[in-house]
Amino acid sequence: MPFFGSSFVIFALVLWSTYAKNLSLPSFKIDFEKDTFLKDDKPYRYIAGSIQYFRVPQKYWRDRLIKADTFLKDDKPYRYIAGSIQYFRVPQKYWHDRLIKAKIMGCNAVQTYISWFQHEPFKRKYDFTGTKDFVKFIRIAQSLDLDVILRLGPYIDGLQDMGGLPAWLLKSKSIELRQWNAVFLAELQVWYMKILPLIKPLLHPNGGPVIMVQIENEYGSYPACDHAYVQWLKNTISFFLGDGIVYFTVDGPSKHLLECGSHNGTYATVDFGPGNSAKEQFAVQRMFSPHGPLVNTEFYLGWHTMWGDLFQTGPIEPILATMSEMYSLNASFSIYVVHGGTNFGFTSGSEQTGTGDLKSTTTSYDWDAPIREDGELRPKFFQIKREIERLTGTKSRIKLPSPIKRFAYGSIPMRYMGSIFDHLNNLTIGRPLHFEFPPYAEEIDHYYGYILYEAALDSGKGTLNVTNAINDRGYFFVNREENIGITQRTTFVGHEQLITINMESTKAVKLSILVDNHGRISYSERLKDCKGIVKNITFNNQIIRKWTVYRLDFEKLIKEMSAELLSTRQFATSSGKLPELYAGRFEANELGDTWLDTTDWGKGNLFVNNGFNLGRYWPTKGPQMTLYHPYARRGNNTVVAFELEKPGNCFAGTCFMQSVLNPINIRPFDNN
Repeated sequence: MPFFGSSFVIFALVLWSTYAKNLSLPSFKIDFEKDTFLKDDKPYRYIAGSIQYFRVPQKYWRDRLIKADTFLKDDKPYRYIAGSIQYFRVPQKYWHDRLIKAKIMGCNAVQTYISWFQHEPFKRKYDFTGTKDFVKFIRIAQSLDLDVILRLGPYIDGLQDMGGLPAWLLKSKSIELRQWNAVFLAELQVWYMKILPLIKPLLHPNGGPVIMVQIENEYGSYPACDHAYVQWLKNTISFFLGDGIVYFTVDGPSKHLLECGSHNGTYATVDFGPGNSAKEQFAVQRMFSPHGPLVNTEFYLGWHTMWGDLFQTGPIEPILATMSEMYSLNASFSIYVVHGGTNFGFTSGSEQTGTGDLKSTTTSYDWDAPIREDGELRPKFFQIKREIERLTGTKSRIKLPSPIKRFAYGSIPMRYMGSIFDHLNNLTIGRPLHFEFPPYAEEIDHYYGYILYEAALDSGKGTLNVTNAINDRGYFFVNREENIGITQRTTFVGHEQLITINMESTKAVKLSILVDNHGRISYSERLKDCKGIVKNITFNNQIIRKWTVYRLDFEKLIKEMSAELLSTRQFATSSGKLPELYAGRFEANELGDTWLDTTDWGKGNLFVNNGFNLGRYWPTKGPQMTLYHPYARRGNNTVVAFELEKPGNCFAGTCFMQSVLNPINIRPFDNN
């Protein structure tokens, strides 16, 4: 027995030795011959990050540890494919529809901006109702099990007026935007005290869906490059919101952009579109975020469209290829945009680069997105859905919601309802204002829409010099009856803008200038973009003095006077020389969305029912010919056009618009 026992032990040791040679046990040692570490018998090197446990609350130890360069959500590796949907560009009744479609396409998160000027269009007058109720939007996302990436700004761009900053900031002559400036930071502090308490309950540590909050937006592209300002933003926001979420920045994939745009204490990410090497773009991110997940915060599927440009479209193949490459690199990315929506009212912004002319954004913010402006699904929706399923190995079992009903309600006769001067009393906010010299729009608290300026001239013959004086488009009239010219904002050096007045009589005349605000510049250092008449105007080389100014509100007029506009009251025949109002109606026996076709009309705004402003139309410029109308109601519907230049489709004294099923975009015109 002793012999058997010893033999058994020896046999067991030999067996274990043989087994252990083939067993991959964890090990870490040094290979002195090859001057390297060996981890599990494989060459290994490390770049370590120092974290001192005694300086970090225990509950956040895992938050601070990045495993395999990935996010950790509830201590588990996490990555996202997000879809960008901006709540303020979508009718509230369709938030659930757009969000569930994004989820069905394969998104596990939604990304959205907070637009300051949408919530505080006038100083200390806040709006968190209807399409501005971002809390409800985020809660709907949560109900669909979508995480939320919140882009807080304060500057967001997004082709919004002034990049989402409220225009009333420009009332202060000493303000400097997006940098350390006492006036700007004081106003920002008040805004944060209003908005951040609404956001805090929505954070993931507090049971909400918000997992990430962005600080500023593409700040590296702004010349101020003020790190103290960004530090103030981070400190203020994190003081209110606390820990447990990721604070991040985003910039284009360029070293010099990230040098100004990134900041210690926030996670630096990049944005880029298809057709680029994702590996090369992320290599720039790695210069500023050496550890952690690779993130493309704006993966562009299309591009915005400006009046006078082609509607922006592109092939699907580069999109799918770049998605595949990003996913293979374990990157997270946000599709910008999965649904674009609409720039209702006067909310769209403009661009002006170099010495080029001002270009304003179309009312449509469609972006050729997978989910069309009206909620219809493009072929790319299903192509991207299949690619996400291939990449992730999972398929959505959620059924697509029923298609939103759309109707073509047909031809809409538009009856002439008088000129702007016929309705001036009802259009004017308060009383007319009087000034020695013409004020900016911001000086008179009229930040959006139209302003009428009037002054007396001592003669009916002469020359007006309005060079660089009108922001953005000016319509000139004499004695409220004669159209004498139109100017469009330009930056051409040495280009004089002159208007000739050549009346039959040399007697004194009344000059009227209607100024059309096309939206403030939303990108670049030119954000301080005041509107109205921004420079003195001369007549026969003499500065014009003593102005009367009318702040115009069409929504107010149409809401209060819709019954009169559609009554039997008759106005004189249109002269075709003045800005005019046209009103029509259509019957909706079945309720659904529609598109209003402005083909052959000139330029203006469309209002529906109780004065809701669908936005700007400009078919003589293109490419957008139709305005999305999601607010039709059962029975009688009103459509009112404020037409600046010429009514369209006129036959035997009646002009027409059309209600059609689908959007129309054409090749733009080179005029105007």
